[in-house]
Amino acid sequence: MERAAAVAAETSLQIVRAAETTSLIEKTKTLASPEERAQLERLAAKVAPKATKQ
Repeated sequence: MERAAAVAAETSLQIVRAAETTSLIEKTKTLASPEERAQLERLAAKVAPKATKQ
């Protein structure tokens, strides 16, 4: 039971971090060069699935 709660808490924390990272990426894209924007898009694609697992 404690293990399940710990796993749930860790999963929730990861979801929050992913959502925060996604938000930061979106804000940063407006300041980025085209090359940097492409890198941010690739990073966002990796992070987005975790951010939506709510």
